[in-house]
Amino acid sequence: MPIVAVTDMKMKFSELNVYHNVKVVDKISHDLILGTDFMRQNAATIDYRSGLISICDNLAALPLQSNVVDKYIIQNMEEVCIPGYSEMILPVSVPERFNNKTVIIEPIPDFQFKICAIGKSINKCENGKTVCKILNYNSNNVLLKRGTKVGRIAEPTYIINCVAYNDPTQKQTDESTSIKIEQLREDLENFLKEYGF
Repeated sequence: MPIVAVTDMKMKFSELNVYHNVKVVDKISHDLILGTDFMRQNAATIDYRSGLISICDNLAALPLQSNVVDKYIIQNMEEVCIPGYSEMILPVSVPERFNNKTVIIEPIPDFQFKICAIGKSINKCENGKTVCKILNYNSNNVLLKRGTKVGRIAEPTYIINCVAYNDPTQKQTDESTSIKIEQLREDLENFLKEYGF
C-alpha cells in the first residue's frame, strides 16, 4: 500500500484526546487502522473477553466492535431456510458504491458460528447484489430473515491477480464424488465434536 501522506492527527476516545503521527493510504476498506506503534505509545490493551480496548492505562475504554451502522455490511436479500448440515449459495445485497467492483466478502463476529458460517470469498458485485456461500453446521434447519447481516465487504486493494485453479491430477467420477460427500460429512461431524457444537 503506497503512502500518500504523513500527518499529525487528533483522535478522540470518549473524552480523551490523543495525538498521533499517522500515515495516509489511498483505497483501503477501513477508515482508520491503529497499528502497534499507536498501541505501544498509548499503552493500549485489548481485552477480548470483555470486548474492550483500553487506552492510556484505562483512561478510556471502548468496544472493539462499533455499534455504528457499518457501511460495508452485506445482508441476505430474502427469507431462506437452510437445512441442517448443508450449505448453499445465498444472494446478498451490497452497498451500491460497490457496483461493478470486485470485493472480498468476509465473516462478521455477530454471525460467524453463532447462527451459521460464511466462507471468505472474492466476488463481483452487480446491481447492488452478489452471492456468498453459507454453511448450516447444525442438525436443525436455520431460518434467515430478510435483511440479516451475514458478512462484510473488504476491498481487495492488495490483490494483484486472481486466477481460478483447476487441479489437472483430479478426475471426477460419480464414485469419487460420493466418497467425497461421505468424507465431507465425517469431517463436518468431527469438527462439530471437536469444537463442542
